[in-house]
Amino acid sequence: MQQKYEIQNLQKKVSLIKVSEASDTLMKNLKISAAREKVLNKWRSLKAKGLKDQEICEILKVSRASLYRWQKDSMPKSRAPKHKRKHEWSLRQEDEVYRLRLGNPLYGKEKIQALMTHKTSVSTVGRILQKLVKLKKISPVHALTGYKKPKKRRFFDNSWAQRLPKGLQSDKQGVLVQIDHITCRVGDKTIKHFNAWDRKTKINVADVYSRATSGCAAKFLDEVIKEYPFKIETVQVDGGSEFMKDFEEACKEKNIKLFVLPPRIPKLNGGVERINQTWRSEFYNFRDDLPENILQLSDFVKDYQHFYNFDRPHKALDFLTPFGYFFYISSSSFESHML
Repeated sequence: MQQKYEIQNLQKKVSLIKVSEASDTLMKNLKISAAREKVLNKWRSLKAKGLKDQEICEILKVSRASLYRWQKDSMPKSRAPKHKRKHEWSLRQEDEVYRLRLGNPLYGKEKIQALMTHKTSVSTVGRILQKLVKLKKISPVHALTGYKKPKKRRFFDNSWAQRLPKGLQSDKQGVLVQIDHITCRVGDKTIKHFNAWDRKTKINVADVYSRATSGCAAKFLDEVIKEYPFKIETVQVDGGSEFMKDFEEACKEKNIKLFVLPPRIPKLNGGVERINQTWRSEFYNFRDDLPENILQLSDFVKDYQHFYNFDRPHKALDFLTPFGYFFYISSSSFESHML
């Protein structure tokens, strides 16, 4: 009877989650439908003025097929598969994982799989745990230890920051300047090191702060603008909280477009990630005379920044220095093949 009661409660919770997910999907679809209706209204008004469909499509940047499809029904069609994959485990296995996790709340999928009598794969145990967390039958480990807080999803509606468009690349200096920060130890003190890296010229601007807040990031942006020998048009950052609020407002005030990388794709920030490693290996790990005082350390950082930009040869620039390459492309009458 007890097991039957638990199964009934489980089914009720599943149905509630499905209703919640369905309402979220409906709201998203309604927003998309409203946006499509606006495009359709513009299409009808331009058509009434005598413009051809080809001209209208170039103005609205929408295909002719999409316009006629939206005219029939502006609501997005579901892309979910008709035949969804079913769970590969039994209720008995799920119940055993549930009981083992209740008795050992900090155990991961590998340990639980090793203790099971009704054996299944480690990945299947992981999926069962994800389902139990989603149903709020168990708590995630980070919620118990306080080690990690679940990240909130970032929305870009009516904000200056925008998600980085797929395939967008820079073709000149000052476009998609990559900004990031790293945490380093200097003696007994932890410091936050900010880096800015221009993809075209490889010029680097760096400085150190005691904290990685949006206010510090906004101050660093002022410094980047001051030290770069060209105008900064766009900046790309990861989804860290230090690049929200004050930093986003500073970008808006200075009319600098701010693009945020999609999660879990660090290769899109590869340039600044590489220079982060250069600072670790050639500066912080190499020198033992660095002061713990932030203001004094900043002077050391600026000295190495000058060396990197004016004296250190760069393989990607045919062994020119970043500023040497910048002067070369600025004075050259022909377009360089180097990026």
